[in-house]
Amino acid sequence: MAARALQRRLSSSPTPSASSTTGQATQEPRPKGGSVSLPAKTSPEPLSEKAVWTQGIKESTSPLAVSSGVLVLTPDSKMAAIGEDGATASSIDVPGNAQALILGTWSGNPAVWVDCQDKILCIPLTGLSLGSPTSVDVLAGSTVTWVGGSPLMTLSSAQAAGVDAQGSYTVDVPSGYVATTADDKGLLMLDGAGHWKLVSRSGPLSEGLVSGPKDASLTLIRTLTTSQVLLGWSNRNVTVFDIAGKETKDSIDSVDASAMSGEGLNEFAGTGIWALSTLVINTEKSTISKAQFPPITYDRAYLYGHVENGEAWVYTTMAAVSGNPLPIASNSPAIPWGGSDALSYAVDTSDSGWAVYALKH
Repeated sequence: MAARALQRRLSSSPTPSASSTTGQATQEPRPKGGSVSLPAKTSPEPLSEKAVWTQGIKESTSPLAVSSGVLVLTPDSKMAAIGEDGATASSIDVPGNAQALILGTWSGNPAVWVDCQDKILCIPLTGLSLGSPTSVDVLAGSTVTWVGGSPLMTLSSAQAAGVDAQGSYTVDVPSGYVATTADDKGLLMLDGAGHWKLVSRSGPLSEGLVSGPKDASLTLIRTLTTSQVLLGWSNRNVTVFDIAGKETKDSIDSVDASAMSGEGLNEFAGTGIWALSTLVINTEKSTISKAQFPPITYDRAYLYGHVENGEAWVYTTMAAVSGNPLPIASNSPAIPWGGSDALSYAVDTSDSGWAVYALKH
C-alpha cells in the first residue's frame, strides 16, 4: 500500500465494534518497559504501554523498519538509520523534497530507495550502515511504482523504464502486455492470459506462460516480485507461480480471487510477506495462507487490520496468521508501521511535530 494511503488508515480513530471481538483467543500480558508516553494516541494491546525512545521525523513521512532498527527522514533533511537502542548508527543528507523510503535491492544487495519526486536516490544498506547514494532522474511524464525492489517508471502503455547499474533505460512494451515490476536485472511484463516476458537493457531475457489447474482460466494476476506472481483461477484456486523455475510453488482452495480484483496489495517490507485481502503470501518460503481478516500493516510480531465489514482494529501473530484475531480496544491506537526484532514503530504527533515511537513487542 502507498505510504499516504496507509497514513490515512493508521490515522483513523474508529470506535471498537462487537463484531471485532467474536471468538478471540486469550490476550497475553503487555511487554514491560518504556518511559515515553505517546502524546495523542495509545499503544495497542500487544505492545508496551510506553515507548522506550522517540525520534522526530519529517512531517507526512513514515518510518521504514528493518530487522535491526528503523530508517527515517528527519526534519533537517537527513536520512537516519536508528538502532533498537535509539542511537543513530549512520545518517546522510537528502534533498528537502525527499518524501518516502522504500526497501529494495541494488546489484543483488540490500538498498534503500529515497523518493525525491523529480529524482530517486539509491543508498546501499549494510546492517544499519548507509552507503554513498546514487541519483537517478525520474523520466518526465512517468508514473513510478516500487513492486520488486526497484523503481518501475511507466511512460505509456507501450513504454516503460527500469534502473540498473548504468542508470535508467527504456524498453518497448508489446501490445497486450503490461510492465508490472522491475529489479536491477530487468522488467517483468505480463498479459491477461498469463504470458510473461523478462526484459533488460540488452533485450529479452526469457519468456513463458504461467501454469495452473487443468481446465481453469485466470481470474486474477498480481505481481509480487520479478520472479513470483499470485494467480487466481476460475475453479476458486489461488496459486503462487515461480517465474524463474516455471512452476507452481503453493496453492490454496476455495478462494474467489475475482472478488479481490479491486483490493490493494500490501507489502510488509523486509519480511518477504505480502497480503491481498485475507490472503498472506510469503515469497521467501513460496507459501500462501488465509488470515481471518485483511492484514494492513505489521511489526514482525503481529499483523494488524480490520475485521471484515468492521472499523475497529484487530491483530494476530505473524507466526500463526490463520489464528483468531484479537481486539484492540483503543479509540485511537498507535498502529505500527513496521517493526524490528524487538520493537514496533508507531507514528504520533504533538505540538512539537511528527515523531516515531519505539514500543516493545
